[in-house]
Amino acid sequence: MSFITQEDFKVVSSEASLKAITGADPDNISNAIAEAQEEVAGYLRPKYDTDRIFATQGDDRNRQLVMYTADIALYNMTASLPNRMGYETRKERYERAVKSVSYTHLRAHETVL
Repeated sequence: MSFITQEDFKVVSSEASLKAITGADPDNISNAIAEAQEEVAGYLRPKYDTDRIFATQGDDRNRQLVMYTADIALYNMTASLPNRMGYETRKERYERAVKSVSYTHLRAHETVL
């Protein structure tokens, strides 16, 4: 099971936008989640146990980390769209997520990190 789910995208995007971005293809979503998770792990790995972090499920996950991972996944999907539909909004959220995660300004549960 993935660290984030399609349900988690509802916090950062509407269902209609998500369908337009992903083409309603579950493989697009799965690939984007895996890529975003690896990107976030790359920022956190030097300081935190990312295997442990990304093994958490449901309410045990850090909500901020879920949001940032979802933002990065959506940005990656949006960047490949024709005419870059919604690109500016996704880019702003992506940059905020990367800045927060890369500087580890993320306050995770003590038991997870």
